[in-house]
Amino acid sequence: MKSFLLFLLFITSIVLHAQTTYYVSNAGNDANSGTSKAAPWKSTYHVSNNTFNPGDRILFRRGDVWYGKTLTINSSGTSSKPIIFNTYVDGPHQLHLDKPIITTVSKFEQSTIEADWERVYGNQNIWRTKVTIENPGRLFKNYNPRDNSNQVELVMAYNIENLDKKTYSAIDGSERPKDMWFWLNKDSIFNETTVYNKKILYVVSSQNPASNNNLYKSTNIFDENSTIVFGGNASNIEVINIDFQGGVNCMRFNGGANNITVQHSKIGANSSNGVRVFKGRNLTFKNNIFNSWYESLTGLTQEDKDGIMSNRNYDLSGTDTRGNGDAIFITDGSNNEFYENTFKNWGHGAFTAVFS
Repeated sequence: MKSFLLFLLFITSIVLHAQTTYYVSNAGNDANSGTSKAAPWKSTYHVSNNTFNPGDRILFRRGDVWYGKTLTINSSGTSSKPIIFNTYVDGPHQLHLDKPIITTVSKFEQSTIEADWERVYGNQNIWRTKVTIENPGRLFKNYNPRDNSNQVELVMAYNIENLDKKTYSAIDGSERPKDMWFWLNKDSIFNETTVYNKKILYVVSSQNPASNNNLYKSTNIFDENSTIVFGGNASNIEVINIDFQGGVNCMRFNGGANNITVQHSKIGANSSNGVRVFKGRNLTFKNNIFNSWYESLTGLTQEDKDGIMSNRNYDLSGTDTRGNGDAIFITDGSNNEFYENTFKNWGHGAFTAVFS
């Protein structure tokens, strides 16, 4: 009898810790079990809201794209049985397809509603929203998650008065792109119109910005806005061959996240920062490509250009927060490793670490 009970306990342990493979596909259905290629989940909802067991695998179909939702991971594997996020194909004919993409880039809400915009009095090329708008972070046209060759970044203005005006290089005074948008969130006077405590977006355009339905945003003012978030309980996880785009911090590791490996992935297209780590431990990044896709050249106003060209000690007051920041930004992390990664198009730097 004793032996029989031990046998039952052994079988029960195997069942309780069975390793499951889950599939996610644009062609799926969230009512499916997700446990076979024939019955995959459709969205990332179940991935964010399920607790996975050690050894589980969550596979995203190559060639697919998931838009607009943050992926949140709070599950824990073990050192011998990590939870793995990777890719799959339906057959050999799909082996050539690109990495699956998870992106928080989205169509700017007011880009489709002409009634939400009005011209600024006295300037035919500047429009502003008539409704409350949160900071979009970055604005651009012609978004294609697979190819940014036709994407046009709209350069954020250093100040509202410089909208639709030329900017200049701080090095040699040469011209840079015009300042094309500005987000206002405090009392201000612009073109003799006082704006009180409103969040308004100003955009330079020869016609109503909603007329061509082609304006996209990738971030907002909130630091928490990310494409994938590893919660404080996330540990012993591997992420392989996935393309993450958008977000203030494209990939965010909250305090407590540990023993996580990210490899052979793409990180940070249209993001402000690629990876943001808050007290993360034992994180490994290997053979990834960190590319923000930010190729615009922000410049000085005419006043600041004239000042710095005539006096190299000219004081540039304030902080220029345009463009983007770091590929990797760590606050109080420990035992983290980064090697054989590629960094491109980051405004501040490839790597920044701050310790309190």
